Amino acid sequence: MVAGATGGEGEATDAPARDCDPEEPEGSDEAPELDEGPHSADAASSSEPSEARLAMLGEIGSQAEAGASTAGSADQLRLQCEAIANTYLLSKREAEVMFFLARGFKSSYVQEKLYVSEGTAKTHIRHIYRKLDVHSQQQLMRLVGTVEL
Repeated sequence: MVAGATGGEGEATDAPARDCDPEEPEGSDEAPELDEGPHSADAASSSEPSEARLAMLGEIGSQAEAGASTAGSADQLRLQCEAIANTYLLSKREAEVMFFLARGFKSSYVQEKLYVSEGTAKTHIRHIYRKLDVHSQQQLMRLVGTVEL
């Protein structure tokens, strides 16, 4: 028989005796630690946001959220777009629209960000494609990517 450990009606048990503190409840107030995996708070607070997060934020150039490396690539993309805009004589507004297209956004995003109608956004896109002699957004993105600074 184990000293101090008794079962129901005076029978001995193999379980050790537990000291109970009357001020402390039997159950723990702390939640059990769980392995939260790659989606834990530590992963979400990393210094480099995911591509989905950057897209959700909208403006990649925001250095406060995007970090220096992403802001650097956004700055480079902007310079590449400006070089193309100057070479192909795009208007200021067409250059803005081309920057959004080069980042992979669609006409609905351009509408929202530049406060223009659907028809105006599509007209700008059509003019850009004609001036650059491209026929799709993918071709435009490839053209921008080939610019050497």
